[in-house]
Amino acid sequence: MLYYLLLMIRKKISGVFIIVASVALLQILCTILLARNLTKEDMGLWRLLLTLVEFGALLGLIGIDHAFVRFFSSSSVSIQDYDWKRFLKKFLFLSLGITIIGSLFATFFYNLELKSCIFLIPCIILTILILIFSSFLRAKQKYELAIFFSRNNFIVFFVILVLIYLLKALTLRKALLAYLISLAIAFFYTQYYCLKRIENGRESIPKNVFKNGLSYFGIGIALILLLQTGTLIIGKTLSYKDLAIYTVIASVMRLFEFIQDSAYHVLVPYFNQSKNTALKKTFQVILLFGLITVLFYILFSKILVHFLFAGLYDEGLYLIPYFIGIGFIRTLFVLPASIIGGKSAESTLRKQLIIISSVAIINLYLSFIFVGIWQLKGVAIANLISWSILLLADLAITKKYLVFNNA
Repeated sequence: MLYYLLLMIRKKISGVFIIVASVALLQILCTILLARNLTKEDMGLWRLLLTLVEFGALLGLIGIDHAFVRFFSSSSVSIQDYDWKRFLKKFLFLSLGITIIGSLFATFFYNLELKSCIFLIPCIILTILILIFSSFLRAKQKYELAIFFSRNNFIVFFVILVLIYLLKALTLRKALLAYLISLAIAFFYTQYYCLKRIENGRESIPKNVFKNGLSYFGIGIALILLLQTGTLIIGKTLSYKDLAIYTVIASVMRLFEFIQDSAYHVLVPYFNQSKNTALKKTFQVILLFGLITVLFYILFSKILVHFLFAGLYDEGLYLIPYFIGIGFIRTLFVLPASIIGGKSAESTLRKQLIIISSVAIINLYLSFIFVGIWQLKGVAIANLISWSILLLADLAITKKYLVFNNA
């Protein structure tokens, strides 16, 4: 039985990986188009604004998307029995308020123009809605559909961006408008599908779902700080040109991210449903993919950066070894993170919140210190140290679940 389940996991992860990798390839192509046609300063500002959209969406979600996955993926719960529409209407009022306040603060903190704030608010709200509807599909084990709908805006964005490029009219302003349009189109298709396929019931969603969402909210904010500290700090303390260099090198290293997202997307609801889990084989699969990816980047990463970006960003090649280390550690982190997200008790979730928050603070502190000493390399070193600490801490708190059976 366990062998069958493991094969199912591999198949599901493979399906999700194909979608993640395909969409991310389009993202990389978009990055190449922008990096080759915009100034480095505009490219840096582009990355900062998209990071603020991602961060703002996490703030506005308050962890409710992950809480929905945890609650609705349980075998004893059916989405159709609950009045999720009424819950979302109430939730969105709160989310909109958080989004407006957060966008205004970001505009002031980074000394951005008012039009940047006007761009951030609708982008954040649309992202929030897309992720919430996608979480319903994920809870129903429609993993491929969930990941597709959560990222299909990048497909639309790529098409629009290519059209603008062919018309020789690619500017930062038009790229931002294209991204906003792509989110609107993606939201339309996502909510249309979900409203057609998922019935709305009468039973109220339990309050503890929102309570769990707060735990995921804290974890999510801390994680985004870990993931995006480099972008946020470089955008504030260095130049947009430096941020562009950091962004371009990071974009080439995204194969690690494909593996991490694919595995986590499937393993969380799987662990939530499964009583017996072949952790040894699951870990071996994750480790194998991580090592293969490391070898690939050791051999080809410098060639890729030089070829894809026409040598314009070769000055950032020295960052590659640090990104390889960070990517490998983050890949191993998927196993304990998935166990905590899908299988652990609420007390472990609270421990995870404390750990990730503490590591995020350490990362911010080290990044501020190291960026003054080693510039971009300092931010990468701080990230590598922080992710290593987080992996060890998560392995410690999930030790009781890590019974590596041979099934």
